[in-house]
Order: sequence, then structure tokens, then C-alpha cells
Amino acid sequence: MEKSKIQINPDEKMQVERDGKVIECDVLFSFVSDDTLKTYVGYTDHSFSPDGRKNVYVSSLDPFSDSLKLDDITDPREIDMVRNVLEQIDQEANS
Repeated sequence: MEKSKIQINPDEKMQVERDGKVIECDVLFSFVSDDTLKTYVGYTDHSFSPDGRKNVYVSSLDPFSDSLKLDDITDPREIDMVRNVLEQIDQEANS
């Protein structure tokens, strides 16, 4: 299998376009799924939701591409997989 061309590390900055504006975000985590062969990246723009929690976003990207085009996660299986990873991260952070 070809090795991913893109390496995303926590504590890096990345720019995301949202509503026509470029926003600088901090990378919180990334991982590669053996099932989908996609890279997933979690990031925050340090905004807060109405309930006071910091907004964390997760997107996927093609690890064999030369660009960092983030894609929305819409497949229910991918959503469940990402939800499980987020729960594991939360449990590790609170133990």
C-alpha cells in the first residue's frame, strides 16, 4: 500500500474556509482508518456552542492527495466510527 503523502500533527495550525471566510484552526488530533483508508482530522476554531462547549470539528481527507481538501463526513458508518474515536479520546482525557 502507498504511504500517505499528508502528515497532520496535533498542535499544528490549519486554515479552513467556512461561509466564504478563511479561519485559522488548531489541529487537535488525526488518525487513519484501515477500513476507509482515509485520514481524519479533528480541529477547533476556539468558538463555543450555545451550551458553552468548545466547538470541535472532524473532517476527512484523501491521504494520497497532494492537497489538504477537507471533506464532510456523511456516511453513517464513518460518523459512527468517528463518534467512537471521540468517545475514546474523551475517556482517555478524563481518566
